[in-house]
Amino acid sequence: MEKRFLGSPFFKNEENGSEEFSKLLEMFSPGSMYFKKGDIVKGTIVEILEDHCLIDLGYKTEGKLPIEQVAQEERKIGNEIEVKIEAIPSDEQHVILSRREILEKELIKKLIKNMMDERPISGKIVRMIKGGFIVDIGIPSFLPGSLADPLFIKNPKSAIGREIKLKILNINEEKKNIVVSQKEFIENNHINLTSKEDLYPGNIVKGYIKNITEYGVFLDLGGVDGLLHKTDISWGRVKHPADFFKIGETINVMVLHYDEVEGKVSLGYKQLTPDPWQNADVKYPQGTIVEGKIKSFEDYGIFVELEEGIEGLVHKSEISWEKVEIPSEIFKIGDKVNVKIMGIDKNHRKISLSIKRAKRDPWFDFAKRHKKFSTLEGTLREINSSEIIVELEPKILGTLKVSSIPEEELKNLNIGEKIEVSIIHINPYKHKLTLGLKKHESKKWENFFANYTEGDILEGKITNITNFGLFIKLDDGIEALCHNSELEKALEEYKVGDNIKVKIKNMNLAERKIAVTTKELNIPLSERIKKQISSMSKEEN
Repeated sequence: MEKRFLGSPFFKNEENGSEEFSKLLEMFSPGSMYFKKGDIVKGTIVEILEDHCLIDLGYKTEGKLPIEQVAQEERKIGNEIEVKIEAIPSDEQHVILSRREILEKELIKKLIKNMMDERPISGKIVRMIKGGFIVDIGIPSFLPGSLADPLFIKNPKSAIGREIKLKILNINEEKKNIVVSQKEFIENNHINLTSKEDLYPGNIVKGYIKNITEYGVFLDLGGVDGLLHKTDISWGRVKHPADFFKIGETINVMVLHYDEVEGKVSLGYKQLTPDPWQNADVKYPQGTIVEGKIKSFEDYGIFVELEEGIEGLVHKSEISWEKVEIPSEIFKIGDKVNVKIMGIDKNHRKISLSIKRAKRDPWFDFAKRHKKFSTLEGTLREINSSEIIVELEPKILGTLKVSSIPEEELKNLNIGEKIEVSIIHINPYKHKLTLGLKKHESKKWENFFANYTEGDILEGKITNITNFGLFIKLDDGIEALCHNSELEKALEEYKVGDNIKVKIKNMNLAERKIAVTTKELNIPLSERIKKQISSMSKEEN
């Protein structure tokens, strides 16, 4: 039975079985009955995926076409395009398609028409070869050195990557050889001055861009070369002149200065439009909020364009109420943002801006809603050797001192858990918030009020001096206020850190407030009691 099937095409052997089997499978592969390799057919786009399009070829056959071979404007379901059958694999569901040859033929037809009509085209110099350059015009073409700009021959490396204008001299369609000329375009667009008398300051002339450097643009004014310096291109900031112009362009420029002896001409481009900085201080007064567009990022901040020619700096510290390390992770070039004018120096063409101050500081809203000693719930975000960071609201972080929490409790705290805290001190201007654990803070005050009463004299330390009085630390976490009217000496005579004796004047546990005085400290206790009784009697009458 084995010998009976030895010659069958389905039997794989080392001599010809595998080959015959493949041929037979190919006969029954997708589209093999209707298409063959090399056919050019029309198909319809039925699905657009990340790296390819599915094309319906008819006869219940679909093909895969690489996405890069489909122009952006062609990528529409139902769009009909012409494709070439590259392969009909036996082990795949789809026929393999290509459009490279088709697109190349279409491009060559367009280029032939351009050549016949003597119309210039744009190209990019991609590399230098013997005798000239290879230029990409959609298809590689040859630019002989003799037909290139003389500046490129002097410095060939400067030519690489340049976008230039060209004319097509010759196309060999069969060999796909294309010869182009830059010289043809330059000569046909050469500018002739009627007289050097045209080069007086203030006159507007035409110039052909010959070369672009980091510091400026060289123009042929018609036998006379002129320099358009980087600083005279725009009223705004100019990183590189190539961001504004291309070699081969013809532009209008203003003559700024002509040195007939040296033969040097200084040109201006920005001078063709009014200086936007002239009334900038009136248009953008300090404190106003305006919309701008992000133009560039620097290590120290963001440059925002308020209008063409006027840019201001948003310093890194003025981007957000939160700390920002890399501004480009938050914004991108071209984003529109509201900014507040912080200051303007018209003479030096500088405007300082703020993005964060165009919005309300969330810390002030928080301070308005939550007073000192109020309690609220927060999320534990970080534990280090000295502090515990607690997030109370988005962008609002407070600190707990590790030393204020018993060691056993500290061990049980975990990142991400909710904890109840009390506000001990809040400074919205400095974005500082000191916290205490609710249960410990309540206990401290209850203990203090249990141990002391009005009239008691004790010693404390001055922690803060304000224009209305002194804040004095009486115990761990317990502060009292001594108003100016209750000071024996002038306010200027006290210093932070000084120890001071005070007498408790009044106490309020509910509001956690203690008022103290430095007066009448030397009056004996019996006298103080008599005064209190006398005061109470007066109140009863």
